[in-house]
Amino acid sequence: MFSGKKIAIFGLGRSGLSVGEAVLRLGGRAILFDEKAESELAKPEIAGEARGLGIELELGTRFQAAGCDFAVANPAIDQRPAVLQELHQGGLRIVSEVEFAYMISKAPIVAVTGSNGKSTTAALIHCALNSLWRRSWLCGNIFGTGFREIPLTKAALEASEEDVLVAEISSFQLEWVQYFRPKVAAITTITPEHQNRYDRFEDYAATKRRIFAAQTEEDFSIVALPDGAEFAAGARGRQLSCGDAGVDARSSLDGIRIENREFLASQFRLLGSHNLTNIGMAALAVRSVTGMERVHGNVFRALREFPGLRHRMELVRRQAGVTFINNSMCTNPEAVIASMESVPGRVHLLVGGINKDLDFGGLGAAIKRTGNTVTLFGASARKIAEQMGGGYAVCDTMKEAFDLAVRNAESGDIVMLAPGCASNDQFEDFRHRGQVFRDIAKDW
Repeated sequence: MFSGKKIAIFGLGRSGLSVGEAVLRLGGRAILFDEKAESELAKPEIAGEARGLGIELELGTRFQAAGCDFAVANPAIDQRPAVLQELHQGGLRIVSEVEFAYMISKAPIVAVTGSNGKSTTAALIHCALNSLWRRSWLCGNIFGTGFREIPLTKAALEASEEDVLVAEISSFQLEWVQYFRPKVAAITTITPEHQNRYDRFEDYAATKRRIFAAQTEEDFSIVALPDGAEFAAGARGRQLSCGDAGVDARSSLDGIRIENREFLASQFRLLGSHNLTNIGMAALAVRSVTGMERVHGNVFRALREFPGLRHRMELVRRQAGVTFINNSMCTNPEAVIASMESVPGRVHLLVGGINKDLDFGGLGAAIKRTGNTVTLFGASARKIAEQMGGGYAVCDTMKEAFDLAVRNAESGDIVMLAPGCASNDQFEDFRHRGQVFRDIAKDW
């Protein structure tokens, strides 16, 4: 496919490494550029892996593409830098990793994006497909689920036409797409997120909606109603809906109807009423990609038995009547509100970290409305308290916030880590943050 072609790759990382390997295996020449010197790379060992594969490296230098047929941009590379815009305007075709993966994939792609819920939904689809003895590959921008996860390009390179690629897709991966056409595309939610990368919320939302842009009437577009009505505006695929106002799968606080079958929330292992919407979306996606007229009984069984993902509404333990939930993957205020409102009983939230230029005013209003509590911790705690209207307890560490929350908790209450922020003020990543919470809760 790429025999004799010279492909530039912008940005070293697992994604860039996978693209380079694919280019070489398909007969091309891969040159990988990164503006960071090797000593500055977060994972310098990847440079050694790249050289071992035969990828040419240009580290610590400006992005270039002289004589290259096209370039592939790593999702971590912001679309806005002048050097990329100059290359693009000069006629260089720049594609995202997901577009590159689509170019080489024999297997159909189920793509899931959204501000919240996309990891859980993608993993639900993956498990449901496996219940039908249909091999699926969980891939894309997904991390820390406990399942085997690989870059989308690697999955596209290895999968047969009988397989299915189930890909979590971030807005970053959609910035350069033009022809990316998943067989099934789904948007879970679009709420303010990554405002440190996008100048306006509208830019972020428009980028998310690009997941539908190249679909045709032979494909499927799935959204959660009522909020998702505008997401599919202009989508060409056959539209399906789930959620509180869904037509094809309708959920409520108590249960969900999929086609003509009714299920109580208590029949599923997943916690949180918002996960019923994710379950409905997964069922519709599986039906669509497999061409089934109706959802198979094995799919319902797999969805009911799905245990949930680590660090996403994860039940850690129950002790002295208090339930402890690890939702470390919750990284924006809208997700905090949705998580809090999806469980019964009084909730004591642990919120904090590094705010990604998001507004927590709505969380303050939700706390006043529900009578729940919040204890704040970390680098942005005081500023978040101000946004919420003041009067909230502020701690330096999660352990201090936890101790204060449990002192106020009574039997029947929930203590939930739902930080709504980035983790890298005190933790390596969201997994480390979640594990610290798990350890604290189990030691209590």
